[in-house]
Amino acid sequence: MPPSPSPETATDALPPRTRRSAIALTLRERGAVTVTELQRRFAVSSATIRRDLGTLERRGMAQRTHGGAVVPSADLSTGAWTADVATERRRRLATAAFALLRPGESVFLDASPTALVLAQRIAEAGMPLRVFTNGVRAMRAVAASEHPRIELHAIGGALHAAGAAFVGPVAVAGVRGHFVDRLVLADAWVTRDGELVGAGEPDAAIKRAMLQQARDSLLLLDGSAPPPSPAAPIGPLAGLAAVLTVALRPHAADALRAHGVPVHALDA
Repeated sequence: MPPSPSPETATDALPPRTRRSAIALTLRERGAVTVTELQRRFAVSSATIRRDLGTLERRGMAQRTHGGAVVPSADLSTGAWTADVATERRRRLATAAFALLRPGESVFLDASPTALVLAQRIAEAGMPLRVFTNGVRAMRAVAASEHPRIELHAIGGALHAAGAAFVGPVAVAGVRGHFVDRLVLADAWVTRDGELVGAGEPDAAIKRAMLQQARDSLLLLDGSAPPPSPAAPIGPLAGLAAVLTVALRPHAADALRAHGVPVHALDA
């Protein structure tokens, strides 16, 4: 029998989908939750909360722990660094990008951690979109959505395990087989020479193809991270419709302005 909720934490009975969305939001805000606190808050059994956390884990939105769950982390590089997929900057960029999406659109998402946060937001909201991605974790998040109006198109190829992404000629050909309304591009950098670059040729090749096959391209730019070395070219800055950014570096701002790309600073 579930414990009675306290006045401070009591929540009216919620449908399972709404309850899971509330749990996911709490996880993003706090980084961790426990079964006991969620059981008390929602006045349901511990078994129900564990099922909710299992569902969120399958979507890539939670990582189960003994007695609760934490925000998932993923090593998305070739060993150079480990990124928390729900850092504040990534959340802000993904939330702003989600607000620009429109029902019925077709969208490319890359395999970046920011794209994963956006995929989770799409899955939670159930916005009717056709989502094309080569990111394994983004695929999982969208595929696990309880909303049937989201259409997932998984772009396969050679698996790059460290990056949890499909790359290579087959993946590039898969991208080129589609033309979409919008590309949401992350983990790309603007160099001092005014180039848009990615972290290595396999990833850059996918991003180049997506850039060419999208009507509009939106770059989510975290300016706090320096460009990788070596970097691989993605395409001209003029190919971008707009940039959403945090912590934008002066040289990048100058390059984007010189190419007439609209910049929206989220930390302004």
